[in-house]
Amino acid sequence: MATPGSGEAAPGGGPPPGMMGPPDPSMIPLLLTDAALSYSNAFAGVGITLSVIAFIVFFGRMWTRSVPHFRLGIDDYFMIIAYVSWL
Repeated sequence: MATPGSGEAAPGGGPPPGMMGPPDPSMIPLLLTDAALSYSNAFAGVGITLSVIAFIVFFGRMWTRSVPHFRLGIDDYFMIIAYVSWL
């Protein structure tokens, strides 16, 4: 037989005594403050900006090494592998 506080299920398969089932989602505090939203927007802005700069530099280097004569070196192939694996 289940005793209060023992953590055993009550007869009939219900929740243990003292427990009333899953928590009410409306009682869980929301941790999104104005400062957190501001920091997340700044983080996204910096990340997107740096990704665009990296793409421009990568594409510019590949373009200058490929046009008008195709002359990619081993370092360029490593750069291609690194860029593709980053995506």
